[in-house]
Amino acid sequence: MEKFLNFIFIILIIYFVFVLIFRYVIPFLLKLFVKKMQKKYNSQFQDQFEKNNKKDGETYVDYIPENQDKENNEDFGEYVDFEELE
Repeated sequence: MEKFLNFIFIILIIYFVFVLIFRYVIPFLLKLFVKKMQKKYNSQFQDQFEKNNKKDGETYVDYIPENQDKENNEDFGEYVDFEELE
């Protein structure tokens, strides 16, 4: 009988631990995760808003390509002027 009561006691303790975890710890962790994601998306939105919010006449360069070797256009042949025939 004593082993049975010990078993029931252990099961109850495990049950209460799970209840506490799911009632308090999991929601707390979810709130932290949601706040972190809100900050991330808010900063991305703010950056995008600042890029799109520019004054009239202002030029914004988003990307400047690296210097590339100029292609040699002499290999393509000569330009032929043509007329369409009907």
